[in-house]
Amino acid sequence: KILFIFIASTNDVQLLNVIEKQAHGGVPLYQVEYKLDSSRGVKRIFSAVTVAKKKLYILNVAFKDSSDMPLPLDTASLLNQIVNSFDLLIEKYHEAFDLIIFLL
Repeated sequence: KILFIFIASTNDVQLLNVIEKQAHGGVPLYQVEYKLDSSRGVKRIFSAVTVAKKKLYILNVAFKDSSDMPLPLDTASLLNQIVNSFDLLIEKYHEAFDLIIFLL
């Protein structure tokens, strides 16, 4: 058996934007954008994070975005719209079950 382990060291992280908004039902939903420079290259990450019913829900969109190969602005905008559209609905339809719906 061969085990491959990839270790990436972080050179720098820049927080670019943080937004707090309300998901359906008043649950706080956080959107975070940051740039990560590691030994594996430069990436930008858009994340949406919320907690509902004691469970953590995360949507991450990561893409390479270096100065020598920047992502086109229209593509970055589209990926940001995907994260902005993330929402969470919780409907109780039976005492023992919860139906959780992710909206994109």
